[in-house]
Amino acid sequence: MRVILAALSLVACGKPAADTAAQADFRAQETTEASVSPEPTSRNSAAIEDIVWRRTDAGAAPGSIVMFASGGSMVMTSCVETYRIARWRAVDGDTIAWNEDGMPIEADFAIDATGALMLSLDIVGGAVEQLFSRVDGDALCPPK
Repeated sequence: MRVILAALSLVACGKPAADTAAQADFRAQETTEASVSPEPTSRNSAAIEDIVWRRTDAGAAPGSIVMFASGGSMVMTSCVETYRIARWRAVDGDTIAWNEDGMPIEADFAIDATGALMLSLDIVGGAVEQLFSRVDGDALCPPK
């Protein structure tokens, strides 16, 4: 777990810069992955645990990732934002909850047949959908 947190904190350091060719390729990959709309096949919170998920929808900061650790810790970061560690919990079979900046957040989740994760966050101002793909293997923020 320490290795993951150290790696996530290294990914999060730095200032935003203009897109390089590598960043443009990285964004193109995220946009392509975001075009798949999940049809639910799994609604058990254990299915999202201990996996690093890369956010792929258009509203994501470059390199946004999240991990729901089975011990109840949630790690969120991106290539341009500092990391956040919060406690998360399963509310029921397809709903999870956490607290962000003092605000409780609930999200329904689904995993489709391709393994993509969709979170539907219930936040002030309405529902927001976020799409994620599983990070398999090594990942690194594009050079700035």
